Amino acid sequence: MSSDPEGVYFLHTPNDVSGEDYRFAGPVQECLCGGDMFHIVGSFDSDGEIGMYILDGICWSCGAIVTLPTPMKPNAFVTTEEDEQRDD
Repeated sequence: MSSDPEGVYFLHTPNDVSGEDYRFAGPVQECLCGGDMFHIVGSFDSDGEIGMYILDGICWSCGAIVTLPTPMKPNAFVTTEEDEQRDD
């Protein structure tokens, strides 16, 4: 196996690169074709966790461009009395 980056890229390209653009569907955990594996561009933090990633991904199964989801923060949509008073 080659250590050439292009060789690695070609080894892991989708089976059928269709070029469809499904970003109109919003953030998805599953492509419209049913695939749930994606090519992503990201980086790791010092703990070895995914530190950040680009929200555009490519479906591994069909090659379509999709928008990837972001993790939800706990209580992101919970309003408190203080929030309601601030809105007044």
